[in-house]
Amino acid sequence: WLPGLAGRLRRQPAVIEIQTDDLAELARFPLMRWWNRATRARVLGACAGLVAMTPELAALPHYARYRLPSAIIGNPLPLVVPAPHRPSERPRLVMLGTPGQPWHGEDKLPALAAACPEFDIDVVGPTPPLAPGPANLRWHGWLAEDAYRGLLAMASAGLGTLALHRKGMQQACALKVREYLAHGLPVILGHHDPGLPADAPFALSLPNREDNVAGGIAAIRAYVRGWHGRRFDPAQLAHLRSDRIEGERLAFLAEIAGRG
Repeated sequence: WLPGLAGRLRRQPAVIEIQTDDLAELARFPLMRWWNRATRARVLGACAGLVAMTPELAALPHYARYRLPSAIIGNPLPLVVPAPHRPSERPRLVMLGTPGQPWHGEDKLPALAAACPEFDIDVVGPTPPLAPGPANLRWHGWLAEDAYRGLLAMASAGLGTLALHRKGMQQACALKVREYLAHGLPVILGHHDPGLPADAPFALSLPNREDNVAGGIAAIRAYVRGWHGRRFDPAQLAHLRSDRIEGERLAFLAEIAGRG
């Protein structure tokens, strides 16, 4: 909340997109969490509707209590031309992420790299932990799009969020995972992605708990070896196409505007 925001939201129908459990995510920052708790009702109470990324978020009591019209609309596949597949000789994993977000679970990767010395692992965005791991784990920091897409072109699989349990959540439809999928790159997740078919052969879902990577080495190794040098056709995910997803969003906004 900022001064004047609630008034602006009330002047025309406004919809807020719910991307996370804000109370859980801010638990590490007491001052920000206090401010959020003290002012969030001024924002949510001024809105005409909510769009939640997942069913889990839509059901959270601290959003549902406002009894606003709502829709569940996840992230679409980005509109990208897939980088030409140039598989590396050794199996290769890649993780895209952001520093300072412990639910990404990049701190689990040194143990994975040590257990799978036949793999190479590239991490883009997050900063390395105090123990950065063996030489087959590379921390690239921020990279421009062309550079990280070059890594996607060589990868055998993309690593999604591996520690969503750290903020008490079970579901996500992360942008990085959507980008992997748009390139036909199979994914390894530590949570449930409600946008993917339950039996999708191009998604390995590990249990959403602290030991999911350490306890899943055999499954990860078999999965990566099985996909090394291959891609799947993103056309299998037609329900995640941007025109379809954004069509749903526009229809919901039109519904909200019609009530206004």
